[in-house]
Amino acid sequence: MPPSPIATVRPVSAWNRVSMLAISLVLIVLLLVARSLTPSPEGLGTHQQLGLPPCTSRLLLGFRCPACGMTTSWSHWVRGDWRSSLSANSGGTLLAVTAMAAVVPLTWVAIAGRQPSAATLMWIARWVVAVSIWIVADWLWRIVA
Repeated sequence: MPPSPIATVRPVSAWNRVSMLAISLVLIVLLLVARSLTPSPEGLGTHQQLGLPPCTSRLLLGFRCPACGMTTSWSHWVRGDWRSSLSANSGGTLLAVTAMAAVVPLTWVAIAGRQPSAATLMWIARWVVAVSIWIVADWLWRIVA
């Protein structure tokens, strides 16, 4: 009887290994940039320290976009101020936690050259869906509140 496709360890191509390492490095850079910024006391607008414009949604439509407060959230999170991070944008907090948690497995896949198990990939997919739903729910809550 052939081995189950779920139990089979599948190698990762060189291109995918380089991609995984690049994604890991990008996440590290994003976390370091968040650490270099001073969180805005208003709970959003920290991204403007990078020379970016204010949120177009707030300017044109008068309400926050789903990403409003995410840079501020990350900036608080990397400092260990998790309450302020959640207050700025709870979806941003989840993304910061996800980014930090993803660095090690992405780097491991890049170095080891083996894809995670099907069960692990399914868990990751569920986590991504859950975080996406949370971000939208948080945004809708902030609009109506």
